[in-house]
Amino acid sequence: MRLGEDSLLLSRWLRDPLGIGGVMPSGADLSRMMARAVDPSRSGAIVELGGGTGSITSALLAAGIPKDRLIVLEREAELHRHLCDRFAGLTVLAADATDLAQSLGDLGVAKVAAVVSSLPMLSMPGREQQQVLGQAFGLLRRDGAFIQYTYGPGAPVSPARLADWGIEARVVGRSWRNLPPASVWRLRHLGSTVSDQDTPRAGAFLQQAAEACESVLQRFSPRRIGMRDPDRATDRRLEGFERTHRQ
Repeated sequence: MRLGEDSLLLSRWLRDPLGIGGVMPSGADLSRMMARAVDPSRSGAIVELGGGTGSITSALLAAGIPKDRLIVLEREAELHRHLCDRFAGLTVLAADATDLAQSLGDLGVAKVAAVVSSLPMLSMPGREQQQVLGQAFGLLRRDGAFIQYTYGPGAPVSPARLADWGIEARVVGRSWRNLPPASVWRLRHLGSTVSDQDTPRAGAFLQQAAEACESVLQRFSPRRIGMRDPDRATDRRLEGFERTHRQ
């Protein structure tokens, strides 16, 4: 199966190297890293852009994303047919990522939990980058993430453009085993770091940390470890000093 997928992607890349981006399908290590960057506990659909031969699609399903929550977009007709054959029952749309909002709107999907992208963002014109990201972030729920991998050393979109569009990008992993090595990035709205769903867990963690610190302080207080009370000892020394000088 893998040899067939390699040949399929290579043939498509030879016809459209800038549009396809990768000569080989994403390796298992990179695919798992992309899937781990998605929080399956968040409600809503998960959208994959540029399904290709299905390496990342398979990793998302293996990570516990149900088929009925995953929507894959693939514009190449041959790759689209391959995905439909490989993943029976999965929603695979023959659509371009620049038509994301319309494609999901036709399905009645207004909000999504995450977008996972294998698009060749580095080779896309700025206008197309803005179209894809603008529609994706218009669909993402509060603090939702756009997950993107890239073979370049830096962010998949120039920092200046991201700043203009109000988006921050952080690298969340590097797959040195992939051929070629790749980096996984998480893109989010600027200032969107802790979501409503994360707040209770963050509050509980801080409470537990405070209680642990208090417990440690109590354990090692002067009285508990047999030391004299340092405050009382200091007071006594001061009283003795005052008596000596008054005399």
